[in-house]
Amino acid sequence: MLDEPKQPREGTQGAIVLQILIEANGAEVEGFKLASHAHSMAVHSVISTLRIDYGWSIRNRIEYKKQVGRSICYSFYSLPTDQLNDLVA
Repeated sequence: MLDEPKQPREGTQGAIVLQILIEANGAEVEGFKLASHAHSMAVHSVISTLRIDYGWSIRNRIEYKKQVGRSICYSFYSLPTDQLNDLVA
């Protein structure tokens, strides 16, 4: 049996990102939104910390869009609904 995920300290970038993902209720949240609210352009690092140090199973989807000779990468993050259900159980 896996340990229950831990909560990051209130007010930290991790806590802000996690709260946004919880409030999204399983829907994807764009990385730019997380970066803006958490005041961190290294959202991938915050997500990695939440996964490794706190035990959250955060999903990531990457979308590439072509723009004038180059591709732009957009990241979207979400929490699986089963992990959300554990929060209210």
